Amino acid sequence: NTDTFETREIIAANVTFKDPALGRSIIQLNIGVKNGIESGLVVVSQSGSLIGIIDDVYKDYSNVIVINDINSVVPVFLQTSKISGALISDGNNIFIDYVDILSNINIGDNVLTSSLGNIVPAGIPIGRIYEVDKSNDLFLTIKIEPFENINNITKVNVLKD
Repeated sequence: NTDTFETREIIAANVTFKDPALGRSIIQLNIGVKNGIESGLVVVSQSGSLIGIIDDVYKDYSNVIVINDINSVVPVFLQTSKISGALISDGNNIFIDYVDILSNINIGDNVLTSSLGNIVPAGIPIGRIYEVDKSNDLFLTIKIEPFENINNITKVNVLKD
């Protein structure tokens, strides 16, 4: 699979609403079915960082599950070490879980999307590692600082196949 996000059509959108519920991070966009939007499309910031994935789509608007939502799971890999993992959130922080405790992880390493599971195209930047927690016996918990302050996002791009 040589699919990268550079080969996709880009549809610009405005964020019209943010869900204030605790632990939930859903934003609403001003584009929908009539704009060719469908569930599962990837949403990035204007600079190209991953924001989330389109969930529900309506005629004139759509909802995005943002990467810091408790229900978000995105396959990722670390740019330098090439280690794979799952990007998840506790509703506040985003982190990579289920990385073997013996893995060699570097603070500052960039985190990119992985095409595992065909959920997102590979290589979309997300953020960088700022903390590695070794308190679990089996797995590391790797905290990620996103490249974008998701709470301040007002304009996004949707990547269309």
